[in-house]
Amino acid sequence: MRLISTITVTLFCAVSATVALSQEREWSWDMTDEDAFLVFGTPNTDDVGISFWCKIGTGSIKIVVPSSFVKSGASDAKLTLSANGRSFDFSGKVESSDNEIVYMVETEAGSDNPVFVEMERAEVLAVAAAGHTSKYPLVEANIADLRQVCRKR
Repeated sequence: MRLISTITVTLFCAVSATVALSQEREWSWDMTDEDAFLVFGTPNTDDVGISFWCKIGTGSIKIVVPSSFVKSGASDAKLTLSANGRSFDFSGKVESSDNEIVYMVETEAGSDNPVFVEMERAEVLAVAAAGHTSKYPLVEANIADLRQVCRKR
């Protein structure tokens, strides 16, 4: 009986670990005829840490960060992106999500903005919004591709 319990617990832990690993956030890159998207989140869910998107060829990249730390009723928030020891401050517009528990801080930067140059070289991006900092790996982020397709034509 004890052996069966041990095997059951071991199998449960192995399956749970596999499910947890398969649900980790990752970078996804996508393009349509008009837009390009780079998103760090859990595939097939609403779990997003940060996203970048642009209208192709406009020279401008939107940065969207979900935050449950933004105060209700806020219309703008400071957003700081840090990479390679350099910090870049942005003023972001706050939008509420469908459930109004998580807010979106949205800002915009030119595709030639130094923050993207530093992100291409860095291994980690730190994002501070509403007094809370999150860190995201940049190892598999397609920052160079995003900059290239978003660059002004």
